Amino acid sequence: MDFIKFYKRDTNLPKFSAEADDYWANKDVQDVMNCVKKTKTKKLSPLMIIIREYSVAVSPHITLKDILQATETLYERYGIECFQISIDRENNCAHMLFSFYDIYNNKLIVLNNSQQKQIYTTFALQFKLNNLQKSNEIVRHILVEHYLQDKNVYKHLLQEINHIKMTQYERKIIGDTLRYADLVCKGLTK
Repeated sequence: MDFIKFYKRDTNLPKFSAEADDYWANKDVQDVMNCVKKTKTKKLSPLMIIIREYSVAVSPHITLKDILQATETLYERYGIECFQISIDRENNCAHMLFSFYDIYNNKLIVLNNSQQKQIYTTFALQFKLNNLQKSNEIVRHILVEHYLQDKNVYKHLLQEINHIKMTQYERKIIGDTLRYADLVCKGLTK
């Protein structure tokens, strides 16, 4: 299963079933495209990717409300709006359609690779998925996700290690690691 699929214009857009129990929509694809065409002052480039589908493996217990909360987080962070959700219970997969066009500022929303990986991490952590890729690269995004949820998470942990029985050397290593994670999440070091 691909995590993200790109759709240029109206070609090959997915058709989610409105009859499904696990379906939510506040717009259809044509509404989004019409809205973009109305607000766009310049001609739409054929290279513009306005609608993207994210597909995420989910547990059988995930609800539309859980997914909507995750998509609201992405809207607050990046301005991308989820306008349709369909949960495939047979394959335990959620499919979400997002608009990558900001109609209020009349511009296309472009995310870099790091932001795309952060979106995947946001879904994985909010849905408590166990299939996170165990690469060194995804660890950084997991740290950032915890930081985005609580800007003081690493400072709190630094305070907590003072109450745990360990050697001074162990305390120093863990403290340095937490300070480093805090700096990475703030973008002050790599």
